[in-house]
Formats: sequence, C-alpha cells, structure tokens
Amino acid sequence: MNSLCRRLLISLCVCVLPSMALATEGSPTGDRQAPSPGQSASQATPAVPQKAPVASTLQPSQPPTAAATPAKAAETLAAPAHPRIGYVDLIRLGNESEPGKAGKTRLTERQKKFQSQLEAKRKQLDKQRAAIEAKLSSLSPQQREAKSKEFGKKVEEFQKFGRNAEDQLQELQQELSRGLYEKVEQAANDYGKASGLTAIIVKRELLYAASGVDVKDVTDEVIKLLNEKGQKK
Repeated sequence: MNSLCRRLLISLCVCVLPSMALATEGSPTGDRQAPSPGQSASQATPAVPQKAPVASTLQPSQPPTAAATPAKAAETLAAPAHPRIGYVDLIRLGNESEPGKAGKTRLTERQKKFQSQLEAKRKQLDKQRAAIEAKLSSLSPQQREAKSKEFGKKVEEFQKFGRNAEDQLQELQQELSRGLYEKVEQAANDYGKASGLTAIIVKRELLYAASGVDVKDVTDEVIKLLNEKGQKK
C-alpha cells in the first residue's frame, strides 16, 4: 500500500506540471512564433502553435485498491524519485537552429522582392502624376476628370498589390512557423525520451519549480538535434 501511495503522489506531481507544448510567439495569428523571422515581417521567427496539456488519467469515481499487479509494481519501482524537467528558449531555437535560420532567410528574401516591386510601381506612378500635372493647363475639364479617374485606378492597383504582398508574407510566416514547430516538437520528443526527462516545456512557462524537481536548460541539445536531423535530409 505504501508503494502505491508513493506512485499516486508522483503521478499527481507530474499532472500539475506545465504541458510539454513548445509554443512560439511572433506569429501574427497565433501565440506560437517561429524560431526567427522576428517581430516584423523581416525579423519574424517561425513561430510555434500551442498544444493542449495532457489530461490526468486519474479517475476520482474509481479509487485505486490496495492490490497491485506485478506490472504496476514494476512501474512504481522504475518511476524516478524526482521529476526531471527540461526547458527550451524559443527565441534561440528560431535564431540559432539551421531550420530557423533557413526560414528567416526565406522570409527576408520574399520581403525584399516585394519591396523592390513596390518601389518600381511607386516610381512609375510618380512619373505619371508629374506628366499629368504638366498638361493640366492645356486640358479641358472633361479631360482632367478622365485623367484623374485613370490615375486613381492606378493608385488603387498599387495599394491592392501592397496588401496582397503583405498577406502573402503573413501566410509564409505562418507556414514556416508551423514547419519549425513540428521539427522542434519531434526533436524535443526524441531528446526527452533518450534523456529520461519527465517533460520539456517552453522557458517562459516555467514560473516555479520545487527544490525536489530537477530543472535543466536543454536548448543547446535540442538545437544540436535539430541541426543533425536537417543534415541527414
């Protein structure tokens, strides 16, 4: 009975710990940010989405009995004396890992392309406006109105292009954030199992840990695993 009680106490400790979700901020639509690309479109880091905490498997309506099977007894003996928790820094994952750097480079290149196109269109509009203003004195009221409407349509097309470019950058940022999250989640899962950790959480979620809980920063290890997996592809 004493060993079963110890097992229940350990299970309760594990249930109240933060979830193993590896979220990322920076995504414009979500709390999970890509490991870089930054706060703006040019600096945004593929952010990573939240996962719901794992629900407790204890059933209050069915209290445990004193009898324990050999398998359960073995699980009790194998349980660690203290929970071992790892945490990762999402900003470092986005800025220092190879997948994070690749995502930031891709996003920056796309942004520069759009900026170049917008600048070329703006210069063209400036030339057209200057040409219209130079002829205003020789135009009739009807001609002026026609030129004004024609130029107004070109301005609307320019603005529409800018909005579409911004939407495409946001979609790309979200796509890169989701991809980075999946890679980080898999790397953390593999490292956690290999290292015998109870859980791996995001650094900002760790507000308190009791003295009996072993807490470790595993950011470097997860980054190393991410880079190794990328090289194998």
